[in-house]
Amino acid sequence: MRLDCELVLSDISTLDGDEGSDNDYSCVDKVSAVIQANPQLAMNIRWVKQSIKRKIDLVSKKMLFGKIPMPQSSVCIMAPDPLAYFNRLRVYKEGSYGFGETGRLIVPVHKKAKELATHEFRYGDYDGELLATRNPLTHHAQIRKLFCINHRSSTYWYKHLGQVTIFNAYDETVFGMGGADHDGDMCIITKLFTDKFQQADYIIYNANDTGDKATKVILTEEALQRGIHANLQQNIV
Repeated sequence: MRLDCELVLSDISTLDGDEGSDNDYSCVDKVSAVIQANPQLAMNIRWVKQSIKRKIDLVSKKMLFGKIPMPQSSVCIMAPDPLAYFNRLRVYKEGSYGFGETGRLIVPVHKKAKELATHEFRYGDYDGELLATRNPLTHHAQIRKLFCINHRSSTYWYKHLGQVTIFNAYDETVFGMGGADHDGDMCIITKLFTDKFQQADYIIYNANDTGDKATKVILTEEALQRGIHANLQQNIV
């Protein structure tokens, strides 16, 4: 069996470990380290080739049962940007809270952290593009490209949200992802194919506000952005 050194080097660290192992990734890490140190020499070492073959066989068996490994990908919780909320939240004299023009800001102006703007998202400390989709996927337009940015001034607020993708409070992205409404919704994210992916210029949106399943309609991003902007003006800004 002929093995491509570059392919193995790029993908070996993403394969699952042996079943029953105390540390599923220990063997993978050792093989990867050897290959990185000297790829040509590594591919002539018997135990390296055996380890790679064993990993490939294991993944192939899992794929027969529908478990397809995706490198550079994960499943995570979808969450709204908390800073967009707390930066505007006020407490009134009677002790109630709201977003009116009177009252004391919970977070003083000089302590405000930079929130996510339109078309900005956050995934840990990652800077770059991701593709995000819900499961099941019912239409290709529900796959959205996220531009993730790591605002250093906001790190304090997000430092414990490693497995959470944070969505900004200003654009239509969440509405176009299979009816996500931030009540524990999960999404699949991947760093693969971002340069080749062409995002649809419209979204699939469920217009029924009652929560019942209704016929999905197509809205252009421009039309929905106008609605979101008007809503923000009334309730937040």
